[in-house]
Amino acid sequence: MYLSELFLLSAGEDMSMENVKKAVDICNGEMLQRMGEFQNEEACCLYFFDGSGEERRINAAGQEILDFWDVYREFDEEMEQTMKDESEILKVGRWMCSIRENDIRRI
Repeated sequence: MYLSELFLLSAGEDMSMENVKKAVDICNGEMLQRMGEFQNEEACCLYFFDGSGEERRINAAGQEILDFWDVYREFDEEMEQTMKDESEILKVGRWMCSIRENDIRRI
């Protein structure tokens, strides 16, 4: 299941922070199982993009992370810092947003 869909399904209808945390944990486990861990932005670039330089294009896995981030983003300010630091999917989401913004600036 696509991570953004899994997040919404797992959080349920009330979208309380408790449910959002549960959904992040579920999505984190799914991402780790399918994609593994990433040490830094460079590792993300190698996995989530095809090509290099100006020819670099986001691939399907990278788009899936960005789509997850789009549905999660509104909860990020309320999320506990420890969860932000420990959750691989939240770290990768931040890195991917940073990479995307840097790519847009270069254009």
